[in-house]
Amino acid sequence: MSKFNYKGSIRARLTGIIFFVVSLTGVVGYGAFVSWYMSNQYDRVVNLSKTVGLVLSQDFAKLVLLNQIDVASDITAKLKSFDRLRSLVLYRANDGVAVYQYSQDGKSFTPLALPKPQDRATKIIHDTATLYLQAIYQEHYFGDVVFEFRVDTVLDVIKKDMNILIFIGLSIFIYSLTLFCQEIY
Repeated sequence: MSKFNYKGSIRARLTGIIFFVVSLTGVVGYGAFVSWYMSNQYDRVVNLSKTVGLVLSQDFAKLVLLNQIDVASDITAKLKSFDRLRSLVLYRANDGVAVYQYSQDGKSFTPLALPKPQDRATKIIHDTATLYLQAIYQEHYFGDVVFEFRVDTVLDVIKKDMNILIFIGLSIFIYSLTLFCQEIY
């Protein structure tokens, strides 16, 4: 049977335990926050896509149903106000042809073929969320819209919070060190 011999004071042990518990609680709490932020971000992107669809539904209808090409520049100007929107493609309902495309950087791209309806699940890959929305105006379905939004990754969230995380960690360490040093002197 071995006997545990610790020659430090009770205060030093309690200081170490408190430092450990506070640090562990902080890490778990921050992990829960990041998890909540990531799931909440998904809901915000879905709501943003619905907002864009509603705001531009009349313009989309003019472009698809009335073939008013001059509306495209108005759509582009409105889309520039959504800073997280990377790209948007509007497909005509009857033949699935892309009739309008937008990219945040202004570069032209070749839109992919519109997936079958059963394959249009929202997906997040790395820092891009892809969403599909039916283009409807006054209860008339005239096409589909594919959105690509920029989303924050876990690493992005940690980078944004890095200064405050370092400050809190150093504060806890310094406070624990002062408690420990009071015992020595």
